[in-house]
Amino acid sequence: MIKQRLIVEGHDAIALSTICKLKGLPAPRGYTDEKKYKAEFIQVAGGYSKVNAALGQLLIDTSVQNIGVIVDANNEGPQKRWETLKSQLAHVFPHHLLSSIAPNANGIVVKEDGLPTVGIWIMPDNLANGYLEHFLAALISMEDKNYAHADKIIDDLMALDHCRFTQNKKQKALLHTWLSWQKEPGKPFGAAVQAGYFNINAPNVQPFLHWFSQTFSLEKD
Repeated sequence: MIKQRLIVEGHDAIALSTICKLKGLPAPRGYTDEKKYKAEFIQVAGGYSKVNAALGQLLIDTSVQNIGVIVDANNEGPQKRWETLKSQLAHVFPHHLLSSIAPNANGIVVKEDGLPTVGIWIMPDNLANGYLEHFLAALISMEDKNYAHADKIIDDLMALDHCRFTQNKKQKALLHTWLSWQKEPGKPFGAAVQAGYFNINAPNVQPFLHWFSQTFSLEKD
């Protein structure tokens, strides 16, 4: 059986997997069972600092044929993240192949005969700084008055001395605030996607779906 793995920093996979399912993307081959999907297919690294090591371990496991990696660009930026991950890939992939690859809007997929297919997606869109919450925010209508109001409230709070989060965490605070104002407040991202709070037909979803389908072997391939 084909072994496939998706490495994530934290709990990004639940929301993203829900989007894939709702958009009708077939499950990765061998992982149609939800429990097996969560227990085996998804590999939570436990923070960005541990992603590179997790990738290195999978690259030397000859039973794994497809590897996906989703990381946040944060303030380091997509290029810096790619350079770090590329240094790990360089242990198995030829230099001439890796040197021709750079972050782009469609994500990165590295293929070479006799080696596992490796896909890298750098949140939010492989081009800008940010993280999962920026990707999800792009699924909210520009006309959403609650989101605009939440943005103003967060900005007002950040101007006060007692604000406890930094600019780097603003998008997290904003998105969770917006979710707390929905019909059923406080849903986690995956459940909020399932409930229809996000527009999964937004333009930025399709590049991610394409990257996922190029990285993994899917049931209906």
